[in-house]
Amino acid sequence: MSRASSTAPTWSRGNIALAFLFNGIGVPLATTGLVYPVWAMVAMAASVTTIFVNSVGTRPSLLIQAIVGVGRQRIEDPKIAVRQ
Repeated sequence: MSRASSTAPTWSRGNIALAFLFNGIGVPLATTGLVYPVWAMVAMAASVTTIFVNSVGTRPSLLIQAIVGVGRQRIEDPKIAVRQ
């Protein structure tokens, strides 16, 4: 088994725990008015960013490929392409 497949469940559990932590604390505070809406929005952006960075983990090349590939047309593999 590869290292990536053996650590995937751990990363997934960590991401789920982070999401519940951010949302379990942030949403009730925002809905009760204890936090200004702007700060709730910042917390949600931080939540998404933290989980995304945690997902990339030790593979920063995935992040770089995603950024570089924005706006580029995807080239289909002729073996997989559906015939019309």
